[in-house]
Amino acid sequence: MAQQNLTIGSADGGTGDTYFDAFTKVEANFTDLYNITSDINPTNQVVVNDSSDLPAPSGGVITLAADTDYQIGSAVNIGTDRIVIPPNSSITGSGRLSASLTYTGTSDMFSVTNGKARITNVTLSCTTGRMLNFQDNGDNLFVMDDVTVTCDRIALMNSTGGSGSVVRVSNVTMTAATDGATFQGGFNRVTWLVAGMNQTAGTTFALGTATFQSFVTDLVGAALSAGATYLSGAAASANILSGGVGVIRTTRNDGTGTMLSGITADDDRWDFYHNDRIRDTRSDGLLSMQGNATNTVITTQSVYVKVAGTWVVQPGSKFTGTTGGRLTYIGLKDVRHPVDVSLSIQPVAGTNKDLSARLAKNGTTIADSTRSVRVDTGSPLNVTVPWQLTLSTNDYIEVFVANDTGTTDLLITSATLRIN
Repeated sequence: MAQQNLTIGSADGGTGDTYFDAFTKVEANFTDLYNITSDINPTNQVVVNDSSDLPAPSGGVITLAADTDYQIGSAVNIGTDRIVIPPNSSITGSGRLSASLTYTGTSDMFSVTNGKARITNVTLSCTTGRMLNFQDNGDNLFVMDDVTVTCDRIALMNSTGGSGSVVRVSNVTMTAATDGATFQGGFNRVTWLVAGMNQTAGTTFALGTATFQSFVTDLVGAALSAGATYLSGAAASANILSGGVGVIRTTRNDGTGTMLSGITADDDRWDFYHNDRIRDTRSDGLLSMQGNATNTVITTQSVYVKVAGTWVVQPGSKFTGTTGGRLTYIGLKDVRHPVDVSLSIQPVAGTNKDLSARLAKNGTTIADSTRSVRVDTGSPLNVTVPWQLTLSTNDYIEVFVANDTGTTDLLITSATLRIN
């Protein structure tokens, strides 16, 4: 399939486009949530209509003045001179159709080191270079809004100190020929919202071994050519810090590239919703047991004992299982789920034995879940226990049984425990 460029909203980020206006409202909610753009407020302003309006380059580097907003008013070509953005400075265009910056070098079009910076409302071209190199050893942030980018590589972002950097990109359209955004170090929050991402090769978001308190993409149109990847990272949620979350939501995909590499929809600190070609995250767990020959020892009549035997842990999401018959919820927020238990049960000796099964939460049986059956040895019967539970992180569920007739041991030859 031929690659198709995807654009979110009107070309200059203006109003009047129904979908754009709706997306902007969503993005505004995220802006309020993270409240980060107010931290970049330059007190000086420079109007730029030609490269000569920028500071003179030295050794191929244009170093902007700190605490200054550079207002781009027309098409400006900086040639092979790259731009260094100092702390609390910004580049603000008059509109993506009227304001542009073109870089023809092979290095980084923009470099930001240990400072807050913003680029907004402008078109950027760096077809042989990388758009951004962001290096931060503190708690700084980078913000990009209402920008169109055509580049060879999108960004290298490296956060190495403090409580982690903050990155927010919104209302952007980016086309990358070789590679996307690569992350290194430890970040506080990264949000990438309302975007069109056209990836010819490489990976749009390459997390590597970087860590995040939160990593969020939402309302992204991704055109992935064959060989390109949307999101790659470490297995088993290693990119997301304890207590943090990764959210990939509403990704519309065109092309034949790979959506996920290393990361899966079952990883406990990742949530995937409403994405093309990525299964939605759903917390579920399943244990099974077949051909069990281990008796459940009964010492007291009508006292419940955990089912004995070796269980098989089946694939699940946000639950861990044990061969001892325990499913533990490891998700971050409370969930309410139906639970289904099915047992093939019999006494090891005797006839007309009244046997019962119950679900247990955190080691305490739930009396209202009790189901009973009268059974003879050698003629096992099935008992089902349908129930529903609200679980918090680290809550666990198990299956218990009792002999209500005497103290004869029980045998559960097969069983399933499912929550979803």
